[in-house]
Amino acid sequence: TIESNAAVTLYAVYADVTPGTPSNIFTEGFDDCNGTGGNDDTWSGSIASKELASNFNDWSLENQYAAKGCVRLGKSSNGLGSAQTPAITLTGSATLTFRAGAWNGSSENTNLKLSATGATLDKSSVTMEKGSFTEYTVAITNATGSVNIKFEGNAQSNSRFFLDDVAVSQTSVIKSNYATTCSAQLSTPEFSGATDGETYDESKNITITAEDGATIYYTTNGDNPTGE
Repeated sequence: TIESNAAVTLYAVYADVTPGTPSNIFTEGFDDCNGTGGNDDTWSGSIASKELASNFNDWSLENQYAAKGCVRLGKSSNGLGSAQTPAITLTGSATLTFRAGAWNGSSENTNLKLSATGATLDKSSVTMEKGSFTEYTVAITNATGSVNIKFEGNAQSNSRFFLDDVAVSQTSVIKSNYATTCSAQLSTPEFSGATDGETYDESKNITITAEDGATIYYTTNGDNPTGE
């Protein structure tokens, strides 16, 4: 017996990937800095003169001074300012955000250098505004477990800047799996060398042809094939 139009069921699994909610894995608001300048809207003159410890909150700081809820870095002459974060545990990609503003002086440099160890930043510098904060966003990629991010003035002199609200956040990935099925029909196999339903006393050479990819099962005693 020839079975025609055999049904074939296909089963497929899909995965939808959607971004989750960003979560901060590192933050520093310099709230313990109780000096003047920056957040009190003063950007020059006799401000931010109280020196901070070079390891303030486990940061690595150079030429650092307490301003109003932020930190001022750098001197007017012979004093390059820099701030390097503590080690941040991070793998893969993340986002760095921070606020920075330049000292409001006529000859002040507004270029702020950015670098990282243990990761790659998509910006190596940003341009600050004199006398106001600007919020910046930098993509972090290729993080390998322990990451330090450094902010540095552009020159030894007249590169003073204020830094605040440094944060590194990472967005989790949500995967949802689902399955679907579909059916297809196979055409009837073709026989040559004999006629279906007839009985022969002599030997016959019979050829059975099916679609590409199909498997042929047959019996010689009239029973239906089982696929075994």
